[in-house]
Amino acid sequence: MTLESTLIDQINERIGIFYQERRRFPQHDEIAEAIDVNPRTLRRHLRSIGTSYRKILDKRRIRFAKKMLLSTESRIEEIASQMGFISIGGFIKAFKRWTGITPYQYRYNNSSGWHIPSASAA
Repeated sequence: MTLESTLIDQINERIGIFYQERRRFPQHDEIAEAIDVNPRTLRRHLRSIGTSYRKILDKRRIRFAKKMLLSTESRIEEIASQMGFISIGGFIKAFKRWTGITPYQYRYNNSSGWHIPSASAA
């Protein structure tokens, strides 16, 4: 295993544990403390392998959001809140930046049991 994969695996593991225990995603400093590394040192190591904590966290969040969209009947607003977004608009914008489509489209395109109500039905 390379330093890169080991470090990223450690961070991902700690993100998962942190989320399970506290129902929120950890900040950079919290992850650094959890893996016993100075926050600046962690930032420097991640930069040296071409990534950042934000990129790792975003990948984790998008996997979690996709799973929630397909495996639960939770409303988009609820998923946004669980993902740590203050507003649904911020979540939709981030999801679209990550995937190229909205969470509504993702759910509709990937789950035969879901549908998007038409504008006339609203």
